[in-house]
Amino acid sequence: MVNISAERFKEALGKALYEGYAQHTDWKSLASGAALPQWDGLRPDIQAAWKASAAATITFQPEATATGT
Repeated sequence: MVNISAERFKEALGKALYEGYAQHTDWKSLASGAALPQWDGLRPDIQAAWKASAAATITFQPEATATGT
């Protein structure tokens, strides 16, 4: 197992999540249909949003959000 900082892990996971979305949509925005850039071509605020999504994924606890199951 590789030992990396939490910040680097969030960046790596954010990039993986973004690339998974991009691959799923054939590198096209579902909102506008525009072509999606590679990770390094994203604006810093968009990268930050994907990193925030990664942080939420890391702390997600299904039993805390499950309803009626």
